[in-house]
Amino acid sequence: VLRKWDAIDDEIWAKAIVMERNKRVAKAYARAPVLTINGGNGGFDGYRLGLNGFSNPMRDPKTEEFKENISQGAKVKMDESGNILIKRLSKSPVYVKNTPEDSAVSNDIMK
Repeated sequence: VLRKWDAIDDEIWAKAIVMERNKRVAKAYARAPVLTINGGNGGFDGYRLGLNGFSNPMRDPKTEEFKENISQGAKVKMDESGNILIKRLSKSPVYVKNTPEDSAVSNDIMK
């Protein structure tokens, strides 16, 4: 990351990597102030990341079933202080991959 630091566009505040069963399916760079991640079929348009919009010939039925339940998803943004905020848009749960030794995820979220 440090070697590429000078080449990164200043407007990019997040890099989203879509993974399915340890296989990278897509990646996207967020420039818009708010990124909506949902179960749409549109892929990435700069504002929305539709997780059902990417093909994966290795996709198994369990992953397909899980992806159908994503629904409206969540909105992700960075505030003025650099904090990443997530707002859930439906009753579907939001999952956060966390490493306990080096985390900035609030304990309220982890409950």
